[in-house]
Amino acid sequence: MKRIFLALAASLVFVINGLAQQSPADTPATKEDVQKYPEVMHSREMMAKTMDAMSKPMHQMMHEQFLKDKDRLPADFEERMNKIMNNSLKNMPVDELLESMIPVYQKHLTKGDI
Repeated sequence: MKRIFLALAASLVFVINGLAQQSPADTPATKEDVQKYPEVMHSREMMAKTMDAMSKPMHQMMHEQFLKDKDRLPADFEERMNKIMNNSLKNMPVDELLESMIPVYQKHLTKGDI
């Protein structure tokens, strides 16, 4: 009797474990699920802060390089490069970058991850 009970209990554990592995949380994330992910993670704000944080060191690095090579560069080179960097950072297509990440996240995330 005890053996039957133990066998039944062991079988029940395996069945429950199998059902748990097939839970909806393990299903792949949909495009809509993944589109919510950057909002929840504040990705736009993090990207803006990262670009702001990168701006000063980039300008400093450009200035140092200009000082090393200023005899071989035009006089307005540093000003033009700073303008190009500022415009590039200002016009960074953040929404397009986030949109391009959706298929990657969708491939690797499940509903349980989001």
